[in-house]
Amino acid sequence: MSSHRTLTVLILLHLALASTADAQVGGATGWSRQPPAPRPSLADRFGAPPSVDWPRNDAPPPVTRTAARPYSPAPAVSPVYSQPPAYDVPPAYDTPPAVDAYPAPRYGNPRIPPSRPSWSPPHARPRTPYLDEGHRRPSPGRDCDDGLACTSGNCETGMFQGCGCEPWTWQFLPRGVIFRSFLAGPKESRLGVSWVYRNDTNEWLMDGTIGGKIGLWRYGTRGSKDVEGFQLDFESAALLRMNWTQELDMDGTDFRFGVPLTYQKGRWEWRFGFYHLSSHTGDEFLVRNNTLVRENYIRDSLLFSLGYFVTPDLRIYGEIDGAFHERAGADAWHFQFGFDYSPVVCGGGGAPFLAVNALLREEVNYGGGLNVHAGWQWRPSEYDHLLRLGVRYYNGESSQYSFFDDSEQLIGFGLWYDY
Repeated sequence: MSSHRTLTVLILLHLALASTADAQVGGATGWSRQPPAPRPSLADRFGAPPSVDWPRNDAPPPVTRTAARPYSPAPAVSPVYSQPPAYDVPPAYDTPPAVDAYPAPRYGNPRIPPSRPSWSPPHARPRTPYLDEGHRRPSPGRDCDDGLACTSGNCETGMFQGCGCEPWTWQFLPRGVIFRSFLAGPKESRLGVSWVYRNDTNEWLMDGTIGGKIGLWRYGTRGSKDVEGFQLDFESAALLRMNWTQELDMDGTDFRFGVPLTYQKGRWEWRFGFYHLSSHTGDEFLVRNNTLVRENYIRDSLLFSLGYFVTPDLRIYGEIDGAFHERAGADAWHFQFGFDYSPVVCGGGGAPFLAVNALLREEVNYGGGLNVHAGWQWRPSEYDHLLRLGVRYYNGESSQYSFFDDSEQLIGFGLWYDY
């Protein structure tokens, strides 16, 4: 019992001494024990940081917001070009405006002059220059206004697509020809055949032409349709007559070759050149007419032809032909004139045509013959060649120069392919 009492007295004495020491320390420093501070709120965590001048458990001071700045639009003057800023979408115009009417870009390239627009509408964009068939490229200093439309080169829109807009170049063996053959010319180089009836002798005849024409050299536009420039050609043909009534006997053949220089610009065209023509009577005809004296009709001539397109579909022409060497009844001067109505329509449908030619010859006292072709024609879209099917009428002195002073009247039909 005495030990328990002693332990109790010691514990009480220790507690009394501890409380006395705390009272003395608190009175000397002025600090008293406070309960633990509460946990900070979300406002304390995410709001303004607490100041050292106010306790952590107090509310933070109110936040002061600065007044909003008044709205000010973008500056009216571009810092790059000193012009109004560009629109995001180009404005609509009833008519194409001038180039300077378009605003400058807001963020433009300083290398571009200020007068150039940052974009170009469809009507102001330059066309891509092509040298392929049907396209034309502008050439400085050349006039494209010839009274006719400069089109895109589509054959359905007419001819004269060039209108002087494509540059002229040197070309060897060019495609196509510049000066087309007279459609009703009886001595033109082409491929063709006609079956005709001669009423004065009651005979059926076949007049055929086996020939062609190619270009050797050209200084002008490219392509084969409605080209412009100078071109040197070579042509040749055999013009024969066979007698169907006499089991297809050969009555006569005219052989021709020539080298013409041709030119075309807009509506006008001309050709100047040399040609040789010689006529040979058929052996079978001489056997049937053994009293006939054979003569070889020969002409070496210089010719000049001039053509003018009244419309793209209608050409009128004239030609002067002067021989410097002739034999067997041939004389110096021949004249021919006429017109060709040949619509420029491509495709399988074709179009009607009409061609009239009058040829006057000095050896028959400036008489001659009238040749008429009429019918339907087809023109391919890639070339300016022409396929024709129609009727033929001829009246006058014979178109076969072996019988140059015989008068004949022919009517029938034919098929022709012209270059």
